[in-house]
Amino acid sequence: MWGVGGRLPHRRAARERVGGQAPGTVHADTQGQSFPVFGLAHLLGIDLSDPQLREQITRATNKAAEAYNGYTKWLHFGGDGYLRSRDPELQEKAVKFLDLMANSIIFSTTVDMTDTLRQMADQGREVNPDDIAALSPHRGDNVLRFGDYDTATLHILPGPYDSAVHLPAGGL
Repeated sequence: MWGVGGRLPHRRAARERVGGQAPGTVHADTQGQSFPVFGLAHLLGIDLSDPQLREQITRATNKAAEAYNGYTKWLHFGGDGYLRSRDPELQEKAVKFLDLMANSIIFSTTVDMTDTLRQMADQGREVNPDDIAALSPHRGDNVLRFGDYDTATLHILPGPYDSAVHLPAGGL
């Protein structure tokens, strides 16, 4: 919030409430997730005053945030997602680690799905946009929560990632 709204009038009051320091993190429920979308649109000069468009963006943003929250809860299988420590530093570390782990798995899953879409396109198979829209990186079937992981190759850097998907000239 401070990155987009750093000049908000309540900043001085917030700084005074926390001993002269501006808060570094602002926590919000799912509704708070749409603030960056609307703030960025405003900065880019995009008019989102149409109530139907705002409602559509809010719905999509909330759906994505809820999917992510559900996925992180599923990943945080020990203790049903509850933080076991009352130490705020340990709680922050646990939340950051969970976010890092979730984002790493989501990135890996997205890379795998992109590779599969590339292979399908290379084989001349039709890739339907509606099918792509239904894909989600919040999958659990490719994650071994209780499995054995080989750490012997962790020192080997992965190759460069090419994010481009080259589809046939006729489009999808």
